[in-house]
Amino acid sequence: DTSGFEAGPGIELAADAGAARFGTQSLRAAVAEPGLVWKLPALPVQATARIRPNKVFVFSAYLRSETPLKVRLSLVDLNESAPWREKIEQDNAAALAKDKPILETVQTPGEVVLTPTWQRVMALLEIDVRRPEQSLVASLEALPGDEVAFTPGAVCADGLQLEQTCVYPLLNTEP
Repeated sequence: DTSGFEAGPGIELAADAGAARFGTQSLRAAVAEPGLVWKLPALPVQATARIRPNKVFVFSAYLRSETPLKVRLSLVDLNESAPWREKIEQDNAAALAKDKPILETVQTPGEVVLTPTWQRVMALLEIDVRRPEQSLVASLEALPGDEVAFTPGAVCADGLQLEQTCVYPLLNTEP
């Protein structure tokens, strides 16, 4: 089932029952040229982090390709362009004066050269804990090859997972 996935330009998405790593089927995308392979719809999230100064989200997926293909798995917050910084500055003037600066957003996409073997790939997103709401979007892009020449083929994805990490107490006596 390909519902919930938005295909990139010229990309054909299909459910593939024969190549599943988990469950009964994986997502198969026919890739003819570099560019967006697929993306997921925006997911509104209101998460907290009690101990850390930032919220950390990880999007991961098992990926493979019939031919060597370099890809980028990304996770972004569509609310990044909203005026969130001004609200934090107004509401937290005293905390900012006590050297609790606003943390810059850090996006770390996962880039890998795919092979016919399943590989777990992850993308990381870190944002200031005082931002109340996120609108998270995960995507997969096929990249022009530096390490390997781009070759048209199929990319399979399975076991997609979005999670908030680093929410445990940062003590050595607790998990």
